[in-house]
Amino acid sequence: MMRHRIRSAGPWVAPTIFLLFGAGTMAFQVPSPGGSVAGIVVVDEPDAPPARRVTMTLTGGALRAPLVAASDDEGRFRFGGLPAGRYTLTAARPGFVTTYYGSTSVWRPPGVPIVLGPAESVGDLVVRIVRGAVVTGRVTDEYGRPVLGAAVAVSGARGGRFDTTPAHGVSAVETDDRGIYRAYGLPPGSYVVGADWPSLGRRSVYAMEPYDRPVGFVPVYHPGTADVNAIELISLAAGQERSGLDIVIRPVLMSVVSGRVLRADGSPAAGLMVNAAPARALPGRAAARPTLTGTGPDGDFTFSGLPPGVYSLGTSTRTHPDDRTSDYALLEVWVRERDLSDLVLQLQPSLTVRGRVTMSDGSEVPAEINRLTFRLSPLPADPLVRPTPQRPAQDGRFEIGHLLPGRYVLHAEVLESASGPAWMVESAVVDGVDLLKAPLEIPSGGPPLSLSVVLTDKVTELSGRLLDQTGKPAPEFHVLVFPTDRELWALGEARLRPSIRPGTDGVYRAWGLLPGRYFLAAVTDMQPEDHADPDFLERLVPGAITVTVGAGERTVQDVQLVGK
Repeated sequence: MMRHRIRSAGPWVAPTIFLLFGAGTMAFQVPSPGGSVAGIVVVDEPDAPPARRVTMTLTGGALRAPLVAASDDEGRFRFGGLPAGRYTLTAARPGFVTTYYGSTSVWRPPGVPIVLGPAESVGDLVVRIVRGAVVTGRVTDEYGRPVLGAAVAVSGARGGRFDTTPAHGVSAVETDDRGIYRAYGLPPGSYVVGADWPSLGRRSVYAMEPYDRPVGFVPVYHPGTADVNAIELISLAAGQERSGLDIVIRPVLMSVVSGRVLRADGSPAAGLMVNAAPARALPGRAAARPTLTGTGPDGDFTFSGLPPGVYSLGTSTRTHPDDRTSDYALLEVWVRERDLSDLVLQLQPSLTVRGRVTMSDGSEVPAEINRLTFRLSPLPADPLVRPTPQRPAQDGRFEIGHLLPGRYVLHAEVLESASGPAWMVESAVVDGVDLLKAPLEIPSGGPPLSLSVVLTDKVTELSGRLLDQTGKPAPEFHVLVFPTDRELWALGEARLRPSIRPGTDGVYRAWGLLPGRYFLAAVTDMQPEDHADPDFLERLVPGAITVTVGAGERTVQDVQLVGK
């Protein structure tokens, strides 16, 4: 075993704490045999007043259900009768940010695991909860009249990317009869505020004066734009209240979009369904359901009422999930309050990858082979193509069909148990190219490709302890392990793993790393997607150490921090 010293990436920070409502019955815990977890909850303010009536939830270990307790008037809490294991502690209270114990970014999991030995007690935990921020404003129509029941969503924004689900806290609300909304319990950060017209049943297209054609409504974002590129970001500090975030929503003209679907030989494709799906996700809103229409005898189709936006028009000859072959056509169009006609969707054959799983030692494929899944994802990511993960049959054979020409990354995922996976993928080869090291190029036409996947039960493991400058465990850090070969970074999450949070004992562990050289870095704070961002990883390299993982080896690498 070796111990290395590395520089931490980011400022040295004390463990923060986080809150989350858990299932179960609220009850004050009393001392009982076994281990225990206890501490105090305080408000993250200069005088650190105790936080009363905070819901504390403990999960993990051998617990079959979460344990729930409430902090007393002095902010103290205790869980007793605990078996040995690793536990996660969360805390929650209305108006405060939901927090995980030990997380360095208030509302984001994972927190720091609390490690208990047999009959061990941890009684000095300090959980700091943060007051949530508030945003409020008024939603009116184009004539300045208040809009009752408008749906307002507050979503996060990071690095120019928008979340497609509402932010943590009470962030999805409706306006009252004055058109006023109020969202609260928001973590510090940058946000987008958007409003949508109240639902009027199943209809989405209306006749409305003084417009001479059908109109509809689309989400509008502060300060009053439907253009994602013109959205104004709102920065919030802990406990801050921002008022006056008013939004004006108005009807938009609906467009008629029409065209024809042709087969590969140019003949009309009758009797197919064509869908128009938003090609770009909007902040605070999950992907909308596509609008459907059918093709006539001449392959013609018409969408009679599409609001402005970017759409993917798509169709397929696939009529049943078990269909082995199909033809596809996709076309992206930009609808801007005017009609589009004479569009052409040209069908082309989809492509198939057929594979087989074998064991490296020649033994039979394990009975639990269905714990393995394969997925081919477009490179770069394409929201229009979403191959379904496939599981191999008992003889190890599998098939990934309905693919379009392009570059793909193979994701091979093994369901892990608490003690790690029983086997790992050793190689995945198509025409001499190992897809664990390079993307798959799928050309137009041609026969199905053959993929050979080799498993091994000699699973690699990299583990060790992360220690601070004084030699004590440093659970408040994230540990990142990523290849030294920068070409592999282009494969994204297929080779770049999420960060590891050490337990309170400082122990970190990574299973199933492919043999090779890796950077090992410690960071105090990071966004959930940073582990797959090459620019972020490059900034970590100067302070990282390198470690070599051999085939089938269990490598122990202790790490001691030496400051920034």
